[in-house]
Amino acid sequence: MEATRRQGLDRTWVAHRYDVYLSPTDHQRITALGPTLNEELSNHLLVHAREQRFALAQTPQVSFHRGDELPVSRYGVAALHDEPADAAAGGAPSPRVEEPRRPPVVSPRQPTGPSASVGRQPSAARAPVDRGPDSGVGGAPSQLAVILEGRREVLPREGGTIGRSRECDLVIASAEVSRRHCEIRPGAHGWTIEDLGSTNGVRIGGVVATPGTRAALEPGDTIELGTVVLRVEAAR
Repeated sequence: MEATRRQGLDRTWVAHRYDVYLSPTDHQRITALGPTLNEELSNHLLVHAREQRFALAQTPQVSFHRGDELPVSRYGVAALHDEPADAAAGGAPSPRVEEPRRPPVVSPRQPTGPSASVGRQPSAARAPVDRGPDSGVGGAPSQLAVILEGRREVLPREGGTIGRSRECDLVIASAEVSRRHCEIRPGAHGWTIEDLGSTNGVRIGGVVATPGTRAALEPGDTIELGTVVLRVEAAR
């Protein structure tokens, strides 16, 4: 993975597609194992990219192919970025844009470069959960605010989702942020955050959050979505 690094303006991109070519004998042996090995290798690459803070355009994929010219125990690897030309020139890859099912989000500031922009999606369809005027369960604040590049957005009392999709409660227009990246919700003992299976992962105070499990979140914590950094504070 390190050999595929490409330096962008503020992040390091690595390839996400790895085509492995094997001799006919080795290919037959590997493919007999089924898709389990492909999935394990893909997960290993994803974890490694998160630990090294590399940026990925998509979740890593590993595929095995037959190379008739290769002898037994020899292999070849083709690593592909598959991103538009603007990323190769130093910018971030352009995400696939789907037609929004809601009116477009108006961000507080339009992006002028690789930095992210943030906007709140109206949440009128969700009924607020009344947790009292001042504090929530266990003395936790009843609402949280998220700070990005000096801009402050207050989450609903019932929390919400953060991602690139216009369906999220908090929309961040960055290629490093997945469509539904993470979710912040109030819990029995305070606020929690959950990685919703994002590509570039979630870190709270530098600690990686395990996808599918809820981690404690408190005012003053920093949230890293790839290289996008958010700060959490109590809403006043």
